[in-house]
Amino acid sequence: MCRVGSVLLMVCVFICLLAGAGSAKLVNRIVAVVNGEAITLHDLKKEVEQGGPGMNQRDPENINKSEAVQRRVLEAMINDKLLKQEAERFEIAVSDEEVEGQINQIRQENGLSQAEFRQAVKEQGMTMEEYRQALRDEIKKRKLLSNMVHQKVVVADDEIQEFYQQNQEDYGQPQTVRLRLIVHPEQTKLEEVRQTIVSGEISFAQAADDVSQGPGAGQGGDLGELQWKDLRPEWQDVVSSLNPGEVSPIFTLQDNYALLYLEEYTDQDTQATESDIKNIRQQLYSQKLENRYKDYIEGLREKAVIDVRLQSES
Repeated sequence: MCRVGSVLLMVCVFICLLAGAGSAKLVNRIVAVVNGEAITLHDLKKEVEQGGPGMNQRDPENINKSEAVQRRVLEAMINDKLLKQEAERFEIAVSDEEVEGQINQIRQENGLSQAEFRQAVKEQGMTMEEYRQALRDEIKKRKLLSNMVHQKVVVADDEIQEFYQQNQEDYGQPQTVRLRLIVHPEQTKLEEVRQTIVSGEISFAQAADDVSQGPGAGQGGDLGELQWKDLRPEWQDVVSSLNPGEVSPIFTLQDNYALLYLEEYTDQDTQATESDIKNIRQQLYSQKLENRYKDYIEGLREKAVIDVRLQSES
């Protein structure tokens, strides 16, 4: 009887172990292996929760979106693991002083005391030692990318000049005009007004204050300084035939008639400023840096052994 009881007890324990193992297997199921290092479903879900708040994994309406997020996050985790492995391969070292210096910088930038910072780390579900290790890994990756990506990106002066020539309209001093406007519903009345302006009997500004029913009325019809590229095409046609101090012919403006007065014209200055050159250099650098980073990651992935095992949850 004792022997039978012992056997039954062992069977029960074995069944319980199997059930427990099944549950652990579900939680810790491996979703990818990168050069022999595993990424578990638990790790993935934790990253998704941190990177995609509000994502309900059990909501049928969100299942496809959830899977897409999981796959994007998993790809990022694979890249991250490749960078960590590469940093280890190059034996990139990070001193304790570097880690503590980075912690102090982060703490000071957020206005936290040491006790407040430790509490903030604890609330993220990490010990200080785990946080230090994560920060050490991050600094290693930064050093790796500085050596293998950042330092290999150079923007030459002739590249800046070529870019500027191709996008000249976006830089330098734009072409501008200063205009005054008179709007009136009666063409005959406006013809009379135009004649008094041209003959010098009254200024355009005075006439605008007297009869205009459009923008700028009461301010001499002044529309202020406008960029040429922002003018309506029909306005450009009217103004292009004028010299400063001249009044345009009458033209239609919606259901009214209008006159324009060209007060001032400034041609475009095509000379690039120091600020333009700085902005162009930064733009080209960012583009080249992104491309270099993509190429570098693709190179690491081509040499790596990557086994993705993430399964659909639908």
